[in-house]
Amino acid sequence: AISLLDSPDTFVVHNSVLLSGTSAIAIDYAHPDTHGAYIANNLVDGRIASRDGASAIAESNITTATASWFVAPAKSDLRLRSDTGRAAIDTGILTPYAPTDAAGKARPKGAGVDVGAHEYVP
Repeated sequence: AISLLDSPDTFVVHNSVLLSGTSAIAIDYAHPDTHGAYIANNLVDGRIASRDGASAIAESNITTATASWFVAPAKSDLRLRSDTGRAAIDTGILTPYAPTDAAGKARPKGAGVDVGAHEYVP
């Protein structure tokens, strides 16, 4: 999971988090000093939650991912599958904060930006 605690003006973009039921919250931001945060294009299987007066803009995140969306989650391979990961392919928003994916490939590939850490490449 990802936590922002007393973290002003922080960007959390293009992450893939698969908790598999170990926690209900995938991205947590808390405390009044966490303000101006930007949380976008994250692919997770848990909630994105604010507490204790924190504020953020959260957009184009998917919180309903399942292990079947990824190539080999048991081996930490969270690249998207074309058949089951369609909800995340080309559905994100273009931001200036992550111009390349986790493997160093330029975003976007295809018709649009993918949600999560990896751009799908056929």
